[in-house]
Amino acid sequence: EVEGAFVHPQTHEAYLPNASLSGKSMADVGANASRTVVFYEASAGGDGGRAVLFLDGHVEQANAARWDELKRTSGVP
Repeated sequence: EVEGAFVHPQTHEAYLPNASLSGKSMADVGANASRTVVFYEASAGGDGGRAVLFLDGHVEQANAARWDELKRTSGVP
């Protein structure tokens, strides 16, 4: 079991990092910070949504369709 700030308090699953950002600088991301996923919930909740943290610091509850779009645009596997 993973413990700490990057763990969902109910499921105890770790929030996952966007590995495609590894080694990139803010300059590499540029103006896309508000659309770039940094961390996300490992699995969708009962409502089908998952929390997503963006590079600019905002958080969004993404439904399945939005999550598919975010994965594609942010390089999340």
